Amino acid sequence: MLNIAGKVKVLSQVDLFESLVEKRVQFNNEIDQYWEQFSNIDTWQFWACVAMLIIPLIILFVLLDRTRVFEIGFYGFSIHAITLYLDTYGIKEGLWGYPFQLSPYIVSNFTLDASLIPVTFMLIYQFTFHRSRLFYISNLAGIIAFAFILKPIYEN
Repeated sequence: MLNIAGKVKVLSQVDLFESLVEKRVQFNNEIDQYWEQFSNIDTWQFWACVAMLIIPLIILFVLLDRTRVFEIGFYGFSIHAITLYLDTYGIKEGLWGYPFQLSPYIVSNFTLDASLIPVTFMLIYQFTFHRSRLFYISNLAGIIAFAFILKPIYEN
């Protein structure tokens, strides 16, 4: 790091870590302010996120094959974990972001990663698993729809 006189100033590990923590706190405060102004409970975007979280879960509750609940649930959890990690990585690296969220405390888009995407793929799995060609085609269609249609809509 350079100081005012242009000389190189080497920070110790503790100083650098404390500086990073201070910047993270400041950044989180700005995120909180943004959420309160543009994405709070009084906005229609917030309620759209709530609907996209709850409606897929209701649909899953109605349509789920209860004889295969653990198998389908594990598949959905796997999809959830993969999307959560990929989404968190993309946000951290600045590849994408979401202007409207349920909470300022969740890094990824919880609505998509915890409900909409896993439920969609759980239902695809449930209804097409024993027909392999249809299973692969349906999954590919779902991946394309989320990657190139729904996720970009959510970003803007």
